[in-house]
Amino acid sequence: MDRIGICEFRDKATYYLSAGRPLGIYRNNELIGVYVPLQTADTTERRERLRRSLEKVEALLLQVAGRHGLSEEELAGLIESADTPQKDAPGG
Repeated sequence: MDRIGICEFRDKATYYLSAGRPLGIYRNNELIGVYVPLQTADTTERRERLRRSLEKVEALLLQVAGRHGLSEEELAGLIESADTPQKDAPGG
């Protein structure tokens, strides 16, 4: 976390807020506030990569389902049943 004085924060707030990094804001060497961005450009990029990856996984699953003659609903049922622990399985 970057450490800055209150006057510097006031004078350069736009810069610090757009940087997307957490800030410790100090007055007379005493912490008086903390700024923690909720979403940074890095987070946005990661979400976009994840969204694209999930779209590819969805397309692949539908392609595999089609090759095996499964409907979307049947595929979803198989995925849901895989999440349910079996009684014979260890820990289940």
